[in-house]
Amino acid sequence: MSSGAGRTVVDDAIELERRKLEEMLGSLESEAIERVLRTKEAARRELDELEREYSARAEGVRSRILGMAEIRARAEMLRLLDEESERVMRSAMERISSMPRDSNYERIIELLLEEAAAAVGSAELVVRPAKPDVAVAKRAISRLSRTKRFKGISMALSEDAVDSIGGVVVSSADGRVSYDNTFEARLERSRENIKAAILGELRR
Repeated sequence: MSSGAGRTVVDDAIELERRKLEEMLGSLESEAIERVLRTKEAARRELDELEREYSARAEGVRSRILGMAEIRARAEMLRLLDEESERVMRSAMERISSMPRDSNYERIIELLLEEAAAAVGSAELVVRPAKPDVAVAKRAISRLSRTKRFKGISMALSEDAVDSIGGVVVSSADGRVSYDNTFEARLERSRENIKAAILGELRR
């Protein structure tokens, strides 16, 4: 074999190996690129999942914070309502305490007696007046006993006066039914209405 022919064989062998190497490198490069793309896609999916999880947690935290704030605001509103309704009741009781026990006040006691008597619904009634209203209640009972509305109904004034700023407590003679119509009891029954009125003012 001539030296020229020998070089050709060697060159062909080198060229073949070079091509194999290029093919191998190309294959490795493609695999590497594919792995990178897969890794990148997986990373993106993981990032998206983390973002969704973060958003969900953030929304949950936000909802909890808003919920807590709403609860605190509602609690504060109820506290203010209690304070304001208590203030209104104290003011009302102060005004009642300072009312003169005149004929106008006697008419109020008569109305309280009529209301309580109707609530008890007995033909024999025992009236316990508030301590400041003993004399007024005695006159009111005397007058009401002569009216048609109280015909057939007896009312006895109890010596056991009620510790109250004003009003009456009316019971059946056997004590089974009783109706507290003192001003404190009436105001307490009206507390929710007072709260509703105050709440309406606060919302304006």
